[in-house]
Amino acid sequence: MVEKKLISSEVFKSFNFPNHTYITRESKNGIDYEDRLNLALNISGTLISINGASKMGKSVLCDKVIPFERQASVSGVDFSSNEY
Repeated sequence: MVEKKLISSEVFKSFNFPNHTYITRESKNGIDYEDRLNLALNISGTLISINGASKMGKSVLCDKVIPFERQASVSGVDFSSNEY
């Protein structure tokens, strides 16, 4: 098999899924994060929150598992006050 050398612009593309650098990881209970997210998505009436340190792959995980039309992103700047 001939190994193709990649150039940086093929690997690091802004706003694209990282096909060459994505790593599937297992959670503490031994289930892949992708599988855990898929299981949670199939539970009706649930709100899923994914949090963690910056640059840990939260957005990429969502982009891999959740179809864009099913995503709803909420940020702290979306709220103008702390009152209910």
